[in-house]
Amino acid sequence: MEECPGIDDALEEHGKILQTVGANRGEIATVMLTQSEWKTLSEKYSHYGSWAVWNPTRWKDTSVVSENLRDLKTSVIVVGLNCSGHWAGGETYYDTDELLQQHKGWRNFHGGKQDYKLAYALNWSPYRGAYLTDIIKGEFNVDSGNVKKKIARGEIKIETHLIAFRDEMDDWKVRPNALFILLGDVVRELFEDYLGRFYKNRVQIRHYAARPHRNERYTDAKYVEGVWQKLERHYENTKAHYNTLPFERNTSMRRLLKELSASKKVANRRSKGYEPIPINGKRSTPSDQARTSLIKSLLPFEGQIIFANQPWRCCLCEGVDLGKSIVCQLWFVRWEGNEDSSEKRALTLTIERELLTSAPEKNIEWLRSLFLDNWLNYGLSPPGLRISKSRGVEELA
Repeated sequence: MEECPGIDDALEEHGKILQTVGANRGEIATVMLTQSEWKTLSEKYSHYGSWAVWNPTRWKDTSVVSENLRDLKTSVIVVGLNCSGHWAGGETYYDTDELLQQHKGWRNFHGGKQDYKLAYALNWSPYRGAYLTDIIKGEFNVDSGNVKKKIARGEIKIETHLIAFRDEMDDWKVRPNALFILLGDVVRELFEDYLGRFYKNRVQIRHYAARPHRNERYTDAKYVEGVWQKLERHYENTKAHYNTLPFERNTSMRRLLKELSASKKVANRRSKGYEPIPINGKRSTPSDQARTSLIKSLLPFEGQIIFANQPWRCCLCEGVDLGKSIVCQLWFVRWEGNEDSSEKRALTLTIERELLTSAPEKNIEWLRSLFLDNWLNYGLSPPGLRISKSRGVEELA
């Protein structure tokens, strides 16, 4: 993409003003704003921007932003090209649930079909809470190639968008050495041509909605691993020069990647007799299972040994999202010494999502005290239970 002298001059002059305003900010990682400033900026940018926080039980619900203000940070900025759907700033939404209708802001990156991949990559990482935005505002198009052509033809006034982007960064008090994560090739080209001189600490990652290359088997686990490897390398290479926010894998990240990778091993586990229980007469497929890892992270039973009257190991845990409730398919095998015995028990567990917390350990402790230890001890039947707020624990017919 060729440089344009007129745009360069405008940005350079604009940059002098912003650099003066932004001097002496210090190494502030979190968003430091008054309530009044937050309200003003939310009204200004919530139709176009968002934050890298997702509710793992209801990932389209953007009320999670206001509930996790302490997690928000502007030391990391994730940059896309443009919004792919009108839902980001309009009045319509995919889900008609009243809760979602009450939180219409910050929808970008929280409602697209592939957005869950970005959630996998960031929501449990050190970069949780990063600011998410696009360079081009108000241009709704799923094809970045078409957007690039419109810029080349002058149908999109790129100068206006670039200056607005710099204003946006200044409004959020983004420091010059903040990390910019660029989604895809077109974003990298635009950023390097016009914005790179102002924000030098940047790294490109693959766009979460990018189509696989020919003959490429591109799983969710492969995407997440690729993103994490790039961010890890970038942190190591830039921490001294730019004081880049550390990016190191934690226990939750390792567990999530293990679950995503395990979705490819279902056939092997079935061969050992751990067949998932059909739900509504239909067995879940590997692609379905890959998309339920966020649910599984709330109930990380798999691999755990539960010491009831006898020790039982959970050898399979799969989750299916049914809207207001989730269904977990659990297989337990009695643990003898360091080996599995031949005694197995299967359970289909339906739980209203509002009963679960964001702390997985508390969810497991609650279920054990509620019924699970007794179920394992005495082999209660039928192997299907529903837990609801209004009716408690009841057997499924």
